[in-house]
Amino acid sequence: MDKDDLLYLIALLKTEHIGPILAKNIIQFFGSIQEVFKAHKRQFLLIPKIGQKTANDLQNIHKHLTDAENIINRCDKLKIKILSYQSEEYPAILNEIYDPPLILYAKGFISKNLWGIGIVGTRSATDYGKEQTQLLAEYLVNNQIPIISGMAYGIDYQAHKRCVDLKGRTIGVLACGIDTIYPRNHENLATEILLQGGAIISEYPPGTIVHPMNFPLRNRIISGLSKAVIVIESGEQGGALITARYAFEQNRDVWALPGRVSDPKSQGCNALIQNNIAKIYSQPADILEDLKIPTTKNSKTTKPNLFNHLTDQEIKVLQSINSQGIELELLSEKTEIEISILLSTLLSLEVKGLITQLPGKKIVKNGY
Repeated sequence: MDKDDLLYLIALLKTEHIGPILAKNIIQFFGSIQEVFKAHKRQFLLIPKIGQKTANDLQNIHKHLTDAENIINRCDKLKIKILSYQSEEYPAILNEIYDPPLILYAKGFISKNLWGIGIVGTRSATDYGKEQTQLLAEYLVNNQIPIISGMAYGIDYQAHKRCVDLKGRTIGVLACGIDTIYPRNHENLATEILLQGGAIISEYPPGTIVHPMNFPLRNRIISGLSKAVIVIESGEQGGALITARYAFEQNRDVWALPGRVSDPKSQGCNALIQNNIAKIYSQPADILEDLKIPTTKNSKTTKPNLFNHLTDQEIKVLQSINSQGIELELLSEKTEIEISILLSTLLSLEVKGLITQLPGKKIVKNGY
């Protein structure tokens, strides 16, 4: 797409109530983006789902050309790439979804062959969720697979940060213009992502401020760029579940880390599994095996690597369990950890294969 066509496309998308699906239908109806700007109101009314108001707005579409030109100039100044859905560098995997963004604004590495694995979850992650995110990110970096996420607090941050610390490639998808990183505290993270050969992208032009409605739309891009999406932790509601449902509708693999039924941070993951939207996530190797992606010889694919990473609290609890086992109440007294918190730690250790919880509330070590 040449610069004039790009100018017209940006102007079309600036028109109220014109999203990527309708915009593409309009272009296809007239045969080219430039023909759209020559059309009359009566012609717009022939297009399905266009009423009088939208037809009036489209008839006055030329008023957006100045804004579109300003956007292009600003991108030139800020060294932001503008990729249309017809650009050579536009990721082919993203064009597979029902409603791909017609324009991507990007900094950093982006190409036609770009794809990755999406990691999403709650903004208020537990220590266990952070640990599992970091281990998954480490495994993907070892296999040279980019990580896709949304730059938010919590699980998103852990995925991006672990990736760049290991000098891996990660893609941050924003719900605002990429000239304004959100949250602002993650500006340094964005810089690290770019320095390690990753990218920051958005379908919103520079100058676009954060709006609540942008986040769900952003999530379809995270899933659209991913061959699989893993939800690490999520409550009953939240952006991670929206991403998972987008991924399911886009025919992507969806995985979820299961948790205790009483844990609010696991209710969303458990529901995804229960409703057959997500598979049970237990170790990183399962994902690449399921996708039939070969792993590198030095990648850490076995459960022992996954289970050797313990939090300080998990170590304390494990060291307090003797060879004969111990009752739950006595373990709580010995560790001085309240039972409701202790139960969560025990579940983590059990999932890692280090302990077994027997009937009668007795806990024993495995292999000791």
